[in-house]
Amino acid sequence: MQSNHKQYSTTNKLLEFRHPELLKKAMTFKQYHQEYMSRNKDNPLKQGINENLIELGQDLIDFYYNDFFFFQDLPNKTHKTFKTYSEIRRLKQLVLSEKNLADIAVQLGLKSQMFVSINPNSDLKNNSKILAQTLKAVIGAQYFDKKKDLNVLRDLLQVLFLDLIKISLVKNSLQIG
Repeated sequence: MQSNHKQYSTTNKLLEFRHPELLKKAMTFKQYHQEYMSRNKDNPLKQGINENLIELGQDLIDFYYNDFFFFQDLPNKTHKTFKTYSEIRRLKQLVLSEKNLADIAVQLGLKSQMFVSINPNSDLKNNSKILAQTLKAVIGAQYFDKKKDLNVLRDLLQVLFLDLIKISLVKNSLQIG
């Protein structure tokens, strides 16, 4: 497990927030919010829930995937891996799979920071879909934390994409370079 952590250590900057309340919002799911509010009506949660951040994060992931592969020509620039658009689309399905995004969420330690359910016995934190959504919400929150600066966010996500690409290519017996 330690070696996997090194793979993702460069993506830790995704967790650096100038406004920590955005990270807390990214970690808070609707179910937790509803359970909390039913028990604590006089003490509402201030940060809100992550639903919109999940959608924004997905849109940003798609935007930057296209940016990296079609406009910056990564990883073709140095490795000449892909010859056709269909190869890039196929890789997108592998790279951005729920499993890969969930794996990165776990490696970043998001699992321990998530607010999914008040029930401590809930197994929701182990659900790949929820873990992937958490990573997407963090990316969406970073957009606002970085003052909607797409260039700063590009630098953060480029490292994430390169890690995802390497993992996906290795898992699928492909090579870059």
